[in-house]
Amino acid sequence: MDLKVNESGGYGDVGFTLKDLQNKIEVERRVELKDGDTEGALGYLSARANADPLFFFKYTVDEDNRLGKLIWADSKSRMDYAAFGDVLIFDTTYRTNACKKPFVILAGVSNHFLTTIFGCALLVDETFATYTWVLETLMEAMDNKRPVSVVTDGDRAMRQTIQKVIPDCRHRLCLWHLSRNDATNIHKPEFQEDFKRCMQMDYEIDEFENVWDQVVKRYNTEQKP
Repeated sequence: MDLKVNESGGYGDVGFTLKDLQNKIEVERRVELKDGDTEGALGYLSARANADPLFFFKYTVDEDNRLGKLIWADSKSRMDYAAFGDVLIFDTTYRTNACKKPFVILAGVSNHFLTTIFGCALLVDETFATYTWVLETLMEAMDNKRPVSVVTDGDRAMRQTIQKVIPDCRHRLCLWHLSRNDATNIHKPEFQEDFKRCMQMDYEIDEFENVWDQVVKRYNTEQKP
């Protein structure tokens, strides 16, 4: 600051205050710390890959050479996907990291009805292009094995991505989001219980349609004055 004051001829001619300079330095330090975290994370993933031949990770960088998208899957995740990858759960509801970036969990269910993680991804945004990169990279990691069904929260960009990358896959909405939509749009506790029962019961197609018709008729009758 003294140097800038001497060059300018006085504090009033510098163009910024000492506090402005301190804030600028603090911002630069935070950027350096973030870059350090990135280098540490990539170094850790590289070490895992060296120790585990089946460990997979891939990332992109932006025009400023900063980390863009990152995805990884260890050997157990890849073997689990080979066995249980017919159903893929694409969960993007997490944004609790320090950088406030979308954290994606790619999961499934084992033959013991336990959740199994196929991979994770840290993204810059939730756009069609980013989701396309995630799904295409996941298919690369999983030897191009396509899931039979994908369960999502109904995000439009993700729906478009599924149609592009795995067009033959069945796309379904998760039970939690369906229940939330039900509670938001239809303020009838009785209907919500019937709706949840229909989603959770193990029906054949004909059985489901019969039960669903009864629920709809009962609800429509209750709506009449």
